[in-house]
Amino acid sequence: MAKISSDEFSNVIKHPRELKPHPLNIEIYGEENVDADLVKSIKLKGILEPLVIKEDNTILSGHRRWKAAKSLKLDKLPCRIITFSDPLEEMDALIEFNRQRKKTVSQMMREGDKIAWIEKQLAKQRQEATRAKPGERADKRGAHLGTTLPKGKSREKVAKRIGMSRGSMLRVTQIWKKAKAGDAMAIDLMKKLDIGAITINAAYLENKKAEDEAAEKIPVAANNVFGNTCELVSLAADKFRLPLNKRNKSDGIAFMKKLPAASIPCAFFDPQYRGVLDALSYGNEGDRQKDRVELSQMTDKAINGFCREIYRVLIPSGHLFLWMDKYHVAEGTAVWFEGTGMKAVDLITWNKERFGMGFRTRRVAEYLLVLQKPPTRAKGVWCVHTIRDVWSEKTNGEGGKHPHKKPIELQAELIKAVTRVNDVILDPAAGSFSVMISANKVKRNFIGCDIEG
Repeated sequence: MAKISSDEFSNVIKHPRELKPHPLNIEIYGEENVDADLVKSIKLKGILEPLVIKEDNTILSGHRRWKAAKSLKLDKLPCRIITFSDPLEEMDALIEFNRQRKKTVSQMMREGDKIAWIEKQLAKQRQEATRAKPGERADKRGAHLGTTLPKGKSREKVAKRIGMSRGSMLRVTQIWKKAKAGDAMAIDLMKKLDIGAITINAAYLENKKAEDEAAEKIPVAANNVFGNTCELVSLAADKFRLPLNKRNKSDGIAFMKKLPAASIPCAFFDPQYRGVLDALSYGNEGDRQKDRVELSQMTDKAINGFCREIYRVLIPSGHLFLWMDKYHVAEGTAVWFEGTGMKAVDLITWNKERFGMGFRTRRVAEYLLVLQKPPTRAKGVWCVHTIRDVWSEKTNGEGGKHPHKKPIELQAELIKAVTRVNDVILDPAAGSFSVMISANKVKRNFIGCDIEG
């Protein structure tokens, strides 16, 4: 950003007819009407703050004062001339001169667009400046550019310059991009934001609701960013008699071997292990758990077998949500993923809102490890950004062999985050089949099984 000192100005008197508006001012702030209050003030007190102009009489600061002076038919305007060594510095200065003015949301977003563009050009200049020239020492590269080039672009920097929080700017940006592309609803939302008829958060939620409703109307064949995986799985389901949205009784690994490679965008896995229960020697053999302890416990080798098959059937950048207790969080689970390229990208704590048990602290939480098949990326793949990493949700256990039913709402939100309507969600150790309930709740298909059915 240009730093302007009073030493850089030279004071002059200009007739309003000699001056002209800056094109960038019109581009960002639009054609402005004469401010009646400003006209009244100038008539009583005169021009208190000189206009800032270039040598060619282009106005950088004072467009509204200039219009007010013309309406009053003044023939003398105090001005300060400033020169710039770089057109980018000039653009940046114009925005800086307007920092204190009252702006609409659209004007702020236009400022943000221009600041981002300026930063991009400056980055190119820095890159060019640091390239070695014949006979030039490495520590001297780019030294001639001095300190006029900022050190880098960040959303925080742009948000601060336009007078928004980073979160507000990101929310408005989603609407702003659609408005610039001609989306009628987004244009209407921007108009409401400009006149203060709606808050930024309310506009964001209204836009998100419209996007969700539009997604539900997308045909299945166009539904998945990575290709029509839903069709692949449906073919496999028909061929091997694996019905969608049904409880299937089967060994999980054998079940997954019937599915095509790279066909599933999202899988859940809740291994049947005792983990912390055995490690701390207090078991889970009470009356409530007597059916559960009859289930076959998975060894690390067996869990690794499941993870290998899940990795095979996941699409590139597909997600695996894996449930675990605090013992495995502390001790690690690397052995489970040997032979796969799975990468841990997040961790969610589920507060079960129950009293819990434990010799020291009461266990009221379980943990959901979020893994992704390469290439690991969030942009364009993870589309819901309101999920907190500590999630509170109370469930009613089904009793019997599966008393620890998983949170329906959390699973539904995660499914929405990484899939689209009609995609197929996998759970090869489904237990109470809570994932099927979550998937169907958000209009996704389910395929999965449990060894006990």
